[in-house]
Amino acid sequence: MRKVLQEANTWIVKVGTRVCVDGHGRLNGKIMLGLAAQIAQMRERGCRVVLVSSGAIGMAREILQVEGLDTLPVKQALAAIGQVEIMDSYKNLFAMLGIKVAQVLLTREDVDDKERYLNARNTLNALLEYNILPIINENDSVSTGEIRFGDNDSLAATVGSLLNADVVVNLTSVPGILINPPDKEEEILELVTEITPEVESLDRRTKTDGGTGGLTSKLNAARTVLSYGGAMVIAKASEEDVILRLKDGEKLGTLFCAQS
Repeated sequence: MRKVLQEANTWIVKVGTRVCVDGHGRLNGKIMLGLAAQIAQMRERGCRVVLVSSGAIGMAREILQVEGLDTLPVKQALAAIGQVEIMDSYKNLFAMLGIKVAQVLLTREDVDDKERYLNARNTLNALLEYNILPIINENDSVSTGEIRFGDNDSLAATVGSLLNADVVVNLTSVPGILINPPDKEEEILELVTEITPEVESLDRRTKTDGGTGGLTSKLNAARTVLSYGGAMVIAKASEEDVILRLKDGEKLGTLFCAQS
């Protein structure tokens, strides 16, 4: 089943807040430098790569030292501030590798409307054609409950469907879906061909600090990816050369892939 990753050409790489932002409101260079270098190598191999990144609100909170203000206007203001900061960091990071980047902000409304859906798809394809790395986030500065994706797991899966991506890589702080309870030796569920009640039972409804997702949102994202015929992987961002090793077919993380 890992052959599907070896043959994959279009990759959506998603990083959560805990992965891309450190505890001081800065881009997590220790992890993101390595991931950026891997993305550069994937592009050199001829793969189309899109980065879906969380972290804008988390970065702004640390910069402004804002705590305990979770009203919608404050969150939207934090998103507006954080988007500038995080894109500036990404621009500088990828510039060192000779890669130009572009920011694309989406809401649920952009993909629910047919004309806007097609416009978003055409924009992303044009950026990839001109060898620009699209960096995508939800447009939190204008999103409301009715038009939100809610988390970037869902957003990454939707971007995958926009581009009919071969694989969505969901990079997290854990190495995949853990089978054993937290107090037992770590064991990873390597392959999921169908999201059954048994798989859902592994969801302990936990999420990392600063994140909005958890296994529930990742399973929902996997359903979306499987429904359009793609594959999804949950893997650990800090694993050495994780993207390149997945591309080479190595058994890392949890692979969601339909039997046919």
